[in-house]
Amino acid sequence: MSLSRSFEPGVQGPFKGHFLVGQRLNRTQRVFSIYDDNGVALPGCDIRSEHVMSVPEGEPNIPAELPIIDQPTLFAGVARDQFGHVILNCLGRLWALDELPKDTKLVFWNSAKRPNQQFPFIRPFLDLLGVENDIEVRFENATYSELYTASNVYGEALGGLGTPRFHAWIDDRLPPAGPVDPDRRIYLTRSALGPSAGRYACEDHLETLLKREGYEIIAPESLSFAEQIALFQNAGKLIFAEGSALHLYAMVRRENQQAAVIQRRAHLPRMMLLQMNDRRGLPVEPIETLKSIYWPPKRSDHFSVAFLDFEALRARLIEYDLISPNAFWDLPDQDMEQVSLNAGLAPGEEMLDESGRRKWLRKFRRERRAKRAA
Repeated sequence: MSLSRSFEPGVQGPFKGHFLVGQRLNRTQRVFSIYDDNGVALPGCDIRSEHVMSVPEGEPNIPAELPIIDQPTLFAGVARDQFGHVILNCLGRLWALDELPKDTKLVFWNSAKRPNQQFPFIRPFLDLLGVENDIEVRFENATYSELYTASNVYGEALGGLGTPRFHAWIDDRLPPAGPVDPDRRIYLTRSALGPSAGRYACEDHLETLLKREGYEIIAPESLSFAEQIALFQNAGKLIFAEGSALHLYAMVRRENQQAAVIQRRAHLPRMMLLQMNDRRGLPVEPIETLKSIYWPPKRSDHFSVAFLDFEALRARLIEYDLISPNAFWDLPDQDMEQVSLNAGLAPGEEMLDESGRRKWLRKFRRERRAKRAA
């Protein structure tokens, strides 16, 4: 039975902490914690997310000689390499820096244990928040002579939600430059990601229709994080193509904004639904008007191409007061749809419907098992 110290919300420490990484137990669980000299897990070091769960060792074997880090250090959580995952996993303990020595370093746990893995979004997010502290992403054992821990007040550990403490901290770090502009309309597109990314068929046609309604068409990845924040805090009406930009908007959205997300999947993840409506204001409306979904012959589900019912989409956008009842709205023809569907395919490849994808995945798994057994 594992032991751990009781945890009072807030900042705790400093502790002498032994950072110990163990084996992988299953798809999501990893043996990991930070322990005192008696092998008791320190408070505030647990990881709870959709993809990684930490499990402390019941009786950890603390090596006699470990690298010693003497600098004051805050355990900042698990390192993630994707944009949305960084927002939901790497920010929830940073508020504690306001109560710690200025030279405190941040240590993130590299749960994948890949020494050359890159984490391209952590440093830019810290810079966005004005956090200049050094960071370390660690996958090997070490001893920290002055370790601090803190309550995780935002993200996946809380089901996608944030506490009032976190929202106050974010608002202080990212204050809006001015009031919401009720006349500014933005469509956050996926089209600039290219035809090999998960997308909508005929999104360029949708962009043309929305331009007629006064929408600016913006690819969020073309902007810096600071520019995205400024945009999300200023626009009165926002329509999102389902994607990770929604996570950033949800963190800073304001009252009196109207927003909707056009779904690429039949069901949005529960965590996304909770996060995008966590703050006060009008609800972010999910719009599901799918006719069909196709996939290229690839393993990941994220490369899907969604066909929208444009007539149903028009009705929903009118219902949520995002376009006018008299909006001009024509439909893409079959030739346009076919060209869009097949964009990005390699020679000889074909798009797969749901039945075809299931057959392809079964074949892929059989071949992979046979290769491993050879």
